[in-house]
Amino acid sequence: MIEKYGKRSDQETITLTTLTERYQRGNESSRDYGKALREITNKLFALTSDTDDVKQALKDQFGSGLRDSSLRTKAKEKQYKMKVKDFSFDELVEY
Repeated sequence: MIEKYGKRSDQETITLTTLTERYQRGNESSRDYGKALREITNKLFALTSDTDDVKQALKDQFGSGLRDSSLRTKAKEKQYKMKVKDFSFDELVEY
């Protein structure tokens, strides 16, 4: 149908690449970046966004996609601690 009628202008194609290539933008706070990742994840994995694998992918992308290297290091430290104690994605973003 898309080939015949075209894509609606308000629809955005979300793929796994959309998530894995999403990095924090220059004018974007880490909180806003986290929110954007969560929105992508919720659209991409609408029925399974609450599974452990999806949660881990979200945390990994957040940590690797931060603009500031010291924040990336802090996020990786927090992720290491998360393996010992169960922290949520929101706790990682707020860290």
